[in-house]
Formats: sequence, structure tokens, C-alpha cells
Amino acid sequence: MFGPFLGRSLLEVAFTAILGRLDPFRVVILREMQLRPDYTPERRSQASIQWTGDIHAEKKVDDLWRADRSVKDMTRALFGDYYEQIFWRGAFQRLVDSVPEDRGGEWMRELRRITPEGILPRLRLESARIYSACSKGVHHEFLIPPSNFYDATTLLKDATELVARVALVANASKDMLFQLPSQEAIECFERLQV
Repeated sequence: MFGPFLGRSLLEVAFTAILGRLDPFRVVILREMQLRPDYTPERRSQASIQWTGDIHAEKKVDDLWRADRSVKDMTRALFGDYYEQIFWRGAFQRLVDSVPEDRGGEWMRELRRITPEGILPRLRLESARIYSACSKGVHHEFLIPPSNFYDATTLLKDATELVARVALVANASKDMLFQLPSQEAIECFERLQV
């Protein structure tokens, strides 16, 4: 019963941290709102980080660079179309180009099988799948044992692997704040696979 909660928490905390490194304004605003004396955790805040809207975009954006599009209409979701174009593809290409073939373990070999154009669709698909599986356990939707659908160990392993891959790719970006040195990031990535 605790596994889905841990998996979902890991995804939410890790992706919020990565979002905060790319878009500090988003996280700083939320912090300031929570510091106000009238903030109450019992009420849902419109400024809270939401899975749909902040991590996954609410909808696909066609013609990203249309001249008449207002900045307020541009999604800032971590796995949204704008970040795909200006962040994820380049970071992924830099990562693949910089990591020697014999480094990164099996998870890096799996990443090398993906194209720069395919990295974000893959991350979206995997994050949605794992988050949904965790959420079903958190919300106790199952009337039969959850182990009939997944086991908590595999779910946590999948969440950890996904977070590690997202963090490694993000760390390779020229736009990421507070990067680990590349060698140190690869070493951390490899240690998680043991």
C-alpha cells in the first residue's frame, strides 16, 4: 500500500525540482503564496504545482512559433511542446554525444536507442503510465489486490529509473541551473542501477 505513494511522491518531487531549475519563477511564486498568513493547506490553491498543466501540458500546441501567439498562451509544462523544442531535444543530443559508449550502464544503452525527436514523447508516455499506476494505488481504486496489476517493487524501480533518466538528460542542458559536472552525473546514474 505504501509503494504507490512513494512512487508518485518521487515523480512529483523530482519533476517539480527539475521544473524549478528550468523555471524558478514558478516555484518561487508558490513558495511566496505558501508563506502568506492567509494560506491554508486545506484549500486547493490555484498556484499549486499540478501534474496536468505544470508537468504534462493540458493540450498539444500547434504552430509553436506563430507570431500572433501571446506569451500567456504558451505552455510552460515540463513535458510540454515548448520545452521539447527549446530544451529536451538539445539536452538529449548533448548527453548522447558526451557520454562514452562504455558508460551509463543499461539505462544509457536504452536512451541511446531513442532519437532526439523521440525523447519527449517517450518521457511523456512513461511518466503518464507510471504516474497513473501509482495514482490508482494512492486512491485505492482497486477492489481486488493491486498485486494483480503490479508489484510495488517494480513500480518503484520504474519510477526511480524514469526520474534518473529525466534528471540526467536535464542535467546535460546548457540552460539547466546548478548542473552537476558531467562525470559526476554519470557516476550517480550508474550507481542507481546497481
